[in-house]
Amino acid sequence: EKDFRIKRLESSFKNAKKRNEEFQNTILKLETELKMLKKDKPVTEQRDIKIKEENKELKNEILELKRSINKLENSNKLSEKRLEHQKDYNERLELQKDKYKNRMNLVEERMKKFLQKNDSED
Repeated sequence: EKDFRIKRLESSFKNAKKRNEEFQNTILKLETELKMLKKDKPVTEQRDIKIKEENKELKNEILELKRSINKLENSNKLSEKRLEHQKDYNERLELQKDKYKNRMNLVEERMKKFLQKNDSED
């Protein structure tokens, strides 16, 4: 279950990272296109405003994605810590179980010896 959550978090993280890269590439293309348009031919104010708005929207989306990535990374770290704690707990539990089993075996052996001794005395 924890492995599934970790895989799901990793998958979400990869998807968010991929979208982030796509948005950054789009921004670079838009900036390059804007520079070329300014050099090659005059750009109307309306078109310039539209490109700037799109650029601003994309930057905001990238910011949101970065926040989302950070949140997923933190969540992943927390899940990994919890998993480690669970593993440690399971190890301690296993040690206790083995210790208890050994004690019970010892008690059982002593009980057998005691019963044998009692039988031989009777």
